Amino acid sequence: MFNPFAVFDPRFISGFQQKGVKAFVKQTYERGRNPLEPVQLPSYLLIHSDNVGLAQEHYDAIKHDPNRQLFILSDADHVKEVQKLVSSKTARCYTILITRNANQKAKKLFDKHIRAYVNNKTNWNPKNWEDVTFGLDFIYGEVYAKLKYGAFEVKFKLEELENQQYVL
Repeated sequence: MFNPFAVFDPRFISGFQQKGVKAFVKQTYERGRNPLEPVQLPSYLLIHSDNVGLAQEHYDAIKHDPNRQLFILSDADHVKEVQKLVSSKTARCYTILITRNANQKAKKLFDKHIRAYVNNKTNWNPKNWEDVTFGLDFIYGEVYAKLKYGAFEVKFKLEELENQQYVL
């Protein structure tokens, strides 16, 4: 699985606070797991927000996640919990900040998948010289692929590219 997000460094907490971040939403993040490791550590995504109301909305939207938590940074106990979580050796934590060149890396990795998707799932007919642009988008911690061709745009979960059965 392609993981565009950066590891959450404990030093980020004070930087986020200085930038006006008011809350973090923790959610399970399967893309952060390494299937090759003998012991599978739980993986979480910490999504920062400068608006507590929007953080609460995100938290409410992921009710299905048993690991979800809302941390309000004006609460010293919550700050300590976040620090403990991101410093833990028993879990992996990622921030919603994307890694350097994530869009370019994903486009290169999924190039054949993108072409197959366009050919099999759209009615677009781009010429060889025409460009179908690719980008990553994120909604409530889920990673989406976004394709644009002229005035047309389509957005779908990245898993659809990763799990294509019709790509040779």
